[in-house]
Amino acid sequence: MNVFFEKIHSLISKQRNSGILLGNEVVDQPFQTNFLSLTNEQLRTSLLSDFMNAEQSNDGKYQNLEEMLLKRYGRSMCETFLFPYNRKLYGDLTKLSVDSMGRFFPNTTTKDIDAAGAKQTGYNSTMYHPNNKKFSSILQNLDMQWHKISLNNEITNINLEQRLVTTNKDVYHYRNLVSTIPLKTFLYLIGDKEKADKLQASSLTVFNMQIATSQSPLSSRDWLYIPSDKYPFFRVGSYSNILQKEFFEQRIYVECPDKTKKEDVVAGLKDIGIIKVDKDIYDCVEIRLEDAYNLITPESEKIVRELSYPKVFFAGRYGRWGYGGVEDNFEDGLKTAEMIK
Repeated sequence: MNVFFEKIHSLISKQRNSGILLGNEVVDQPFQTNFLSLTNEQLRTSLLSDFMNAEQSNDGKYQNLEEMLLKRYGRSMCETFLFPYNRKLYGDLTKLSVDSMGRFFPNTTTKDIDAAGAKQTGYNSTMYHPNNKKFSSILQNLDMQWHKISLNNEITNINLEQRLVTTNKDVYHYRNLVSTIPLKTFLYLIGDKEKADKLQASSLTVFNMQIATSQSPLSSRDWLYIPSDKYPFFRVGSYSNILQKEFFEQRIYVECPDKTKKEDVVAGLKDIGIIKVDKDIYDCVEIRLEDAYNLITPESEKIVRELSYPKVFFAGRYGRWGYGGVEDNFEDGLKTAEMIK
């Protein structure tokens, strides 16, 4: 995909620097290959022993995501990081399909453990951004007939038989329909409530903050995973560090389960040292992301496999009810365009 992007806009690369906060220590991502950097010798021994035993006894047969994690990495690894973090994000892991995280969950073995030091592997180990650090530039530079694009339409109905899309602005007739809205929403719009009700997703509350710059576990990191139930958030990231952009203050995002209260977030940020006092937060914008993470279950996979509507194409993370990043969405767009042609 980088070749595609580079034709549109000059890019800069950055090596990912993310970690996992466990107590007062930060372990490099992924945890499965970097846990030997922990200072707690007893925990290190337990993690390695359980990992090796799991690898030897693993029969490769899993009923769900939780069983796969347990059989592949052992109980210590699961209870220390894999279970608490992912339960914050997804809830009950026994309901999720084995491959629900796709390529975003690295399939590591004990041979991958880097005993010599930190090793950033897995997805986004190298990140690319437009050289002007404005992602909107990629969209603006696409060869598109922008005058034919109608924005801010709220779809109220989709008639597959007559090939009509009704919005709050107009009624549109289509020859080909590419749907990138959440599949659950699409199914409601065509009147298939039975299938739509079977698709579930995890909603989030995200706090975008401008904070005082100071030394903290996030100072040099792009983002931190927070597995502990002690804190309401599961990830804290730094826009400033990711974009390698100098601000007078640090700009961060805090990802939380839905309906998390700001005061609980502030208390947690103080406890782990990202801010010292309340007034270190200069600005805060709270955003609710409905259906942010699709829950990939055997039932949802069956619905996706059986999708078949004339001249309708599903693309993107939400359109095809999968799990992917920005580059996956662009790739979906290219593939869909080829299919239509």
